[in-house]
Amino acid sequence: MSSLHKYTSVDVVTIAAPKFQGKQYSRLLGLPAGNAGSALQALGGIVELAERGNIVNADLRACVAYAAGRGVSGRQLSGIFDYSRSKQIAMSGSITADHIDIYDEVGNCHFFGNSDGLRYSLFYNGNPQPVTLEIRDNNFRGCDYGSSFHFSGKVQPDSVNLYDCENGLSFRFRI
Repeated sequence: MSSLHKYTSVDVVTIAAPKFQGKQYSRLLGLPAGNAGSALQALGGIVELAERGNIVNADLRACVAYAAGRGVSGRQLSGIFDYSRSKQIAMSGSITADHIDIYDEVGNCHFFGNSDGLRYSLFYNGNPQPVTLEIRDNNFRGCDYGSSFHFSGKVQPDSVNLYDCENGLSFRFRI
């Protein structure tokens, strides 16, 4: 079970896809062949972790990447392409030095908050735990205090790279 932290919500969807048989669950989860029951039990643990928010929320990742991309580039963007989900995500809103107010039209999520001059304290879809976001030059970092997910990243002319410090995973977005 110690390898559960390596899976993202995308992996949960991939692993849970009906096309997989029990023996494939075993292989994907790093269990000995033939342990279909253990694999399905481990899969249940992954789904439970994802539901509790211990695995990074893909919609929140996209909102952070969009906010950082707009904040650094200064461009008006109609959305962002999430390579991990192979999905274009329509977003709108405003970003100023004092305030961020973004609406994810695909996930029907609101991401908003204020800056104290150093970092933004943002709230995601009614969650009372803030997400902090610091943007310096073309780099950014922060933490989702709801899940203890720390992240960092870099904005390039046509993309945003977000690094999940907890799981050691990188995510790329096209802006």
